[in-house]
Parts: sequence; structure tokens; C-alpha cells
Amino acid sequence: MTDLIIYAIPAFVLLLVVEVLSFKVAEEEDDDLIGYEVRDTRTSLSMGGGNVLIHFGYAALAALGYTALYELSPWQIEPSVLAWVALFFLASGTACSAASSRRASA
Repeated sequence: MTDLIIYAIPAFVLLLVVEVLSFKVAEEEDDDLIGYEVRDTRTSLSMGGGNVLIHFGYAALAALGYTALYELSPWQIEPSVLAWVALFFLASGTACSAASSRRASA
């Protein structure tokens, strides 16, 4: 989800500039237009930034948790070709079973 927000922030700023410019042009024609308000922009940007910070916090907690599980695990898998092949098929099997359960419930 964070990736979408990170990509959306430059688009938001670009559209904000387009809005400001369009209201500068339209202001000459109609004086009743409100248009751009700083508090709305501040709210939107702070919500997007807050979302990124919260996601970063959860990612840091997940990394700490996975590190703790790895250190406390009674089994240690040595990196080898056989281990990578086994992990590949185990991960593929998990993905396939999740996809088939989604198809079955639809």
C-alpha cells in the first residue's frame, strides 16, 4: 500500500499546481470561485505522510519479529541449492493453495 501512496504524492503535488494555475486564470472571469485552500492540502499530505510512517513502524516490527523467530528457531537451514529448491516449491505450493481457495470461494 505504501508504494501507491509514494507514487501518488508527486501526482498530488502536480495536480495541486494545475489547480492553482487554473484558478488564477479562472479568477479573471469569475470572482466567486474558492479553489485552493492550504488547510485541505495540509490535511491530505499529513494523512499520506502518517500512513507512510505507520507502515514503516509495522514493517520495522515485522522485521524485528522475523529476526527474533530466526534467532530462536531450533532449526537452521544452511544455504544450499537443495534448500533454495525446497523453499521455492514450498512457497509456490502456498501461493497455489491460496489462489485455489480464493477461486473456490468466488
